[in-house]
Amino acid sequence: MGAEEVKQQLRHRTLLAFRLVFETASVTRAAERLAVTQPAVSQLIGGLERAVGAALFERGPGRRLVPTAAARELYADACRALDALDAFEAAARALADRSGRRLAVAAEPALAGGFVRAVVGRLLRAAPHTDVVIDAAYSREREDGLLRGALDLALASVPPASARLAST
Repeated sequence: MGAEEVKQQLRHRTLLAFRLVFETASVTRAAERLAVTQPAVSQLIGGLERAVGAALFERGPGRRLVPTAAARELYADACRALDALDAFEAAARALADRSGRRLAVAAEPALAGGFVRAVVGRLLRAAPHTDVVIDAAYSREREDGLLRGALDLALASVPPASARLAST
């Protein structure tokens, strides 16, 4: 699978479906929580498995899904990415409450496209007077921007190198 196809599979809904299947051990329960059909969740998981080139779940006793070693490796990163998006959305909403404000966001290039743009799209529908700038930046640039006050928020899948920055 090519780099663009992998990126397409790493969308918010896909990661959310993966996390829910991992936590509930059930495609059906994950589908219920996402308010989609079971086949839709199965397709998301199948696409993610093709993207990473490994099976993520195996059938266990009682038809429960058991995460594979590959799934266990990806789970923490998926949770961090989803938590970062939740934090971004909360920060964006707080700024939207102060309409007419500017929000400067930097994200890893892989996140700056689909994830961040989807959240910003929702923000702009709710607060059309907010000026949002998204910068696809690598770690050093994100950290420098935060430390200088040029960025309001930076999203990454790894903790910052600078001790002056808190990671969540």
